[in-house]
Amino acid sequence: MRESTHQPELIITLSHDHVHLRLKADEHKGRRAWEGQYAVSELFVAEEVASAMDKALEQNEDLFDPLDSVGLLILDRPNVLIPPLKGDPEQHIDILSRYLRLRHGDTVVQDPADDQSIYYTLPEQTYELLTEYFADVQPVHFLSLISNALNRHLSLADSRKNILFFLQFRGMLIALQHQHEKWNFAKLFRVQEQSDVEYFALAIQRMVKPAETWQITLADENQDLLLGNRSFISIHQQLDLPALGKLFAFTRS
Repeated sequence: MRESTHQPELIITLSHDHVHLRLKADEHKGRRAWEGQYAVSELFVAEEVASAMDKALEQNEDLFDPLDSVGLLILDRPNVLIPPLKGDPEQHIDILSRYLRLRHGDTVVQDPADDQSIYYTLPEQTYELLTEYFADVQPVHFLSLISNALNRHLSLADSRKNILFFLQFRGMLIALQHQHEKWNFAKLFRVQEQSDVEYFALAIQRMVKPAETWQITLADENQDLLLGNRSFISIHQQLDLPALGKLFAFTRS
């Protein structure tokens, strides 16, 4: 995988129940690496995100310094994976509303891709709020980040093999299936214990009937719940991907 030096200095992760911030260390600026996570009770609501951001600024004054790049990672927002639509996504509300629940005040986001795009909604007030804190905020859905990395890392564009990928990330099990040169399945499941991981993994395996199943890990992330070598879940390959910052840089390059 080709690496880029343009990694975001700060990654903000928005989820249904928390806001997570990871600040990259910078020796030249005398800045240490830092992480903070803040619980929220409303789905991506601007007021809750603002409260979390204010708490983060109180805890780490380095966040007041100018940052060259800020990545906004959308973790578990509902999404749809379809061929790219021409023009602004807002021009295709009639099509996207068949797949997405569009609430008043939502804006539709399209992550860049070659033959397929992930579309999702984001409250416009929440996004505008974050741009008030940090001018250069670029959103990307977590499924886009991982699928793009796998496309390039494994040269999947020309692959017809039925491959199922699993990744456990911050209380979520991510499943992606690739076959006939495209992604056919991309879902996130909330998991709390090992039995949840195994239940969803087995159900998905039975549904998509893959030729191979791969387990993915990300550098610098805790892997509390892994599939392991279970007799009823055959893991053919283990793939270690770089840390989030490098995946952001690779997606933007």
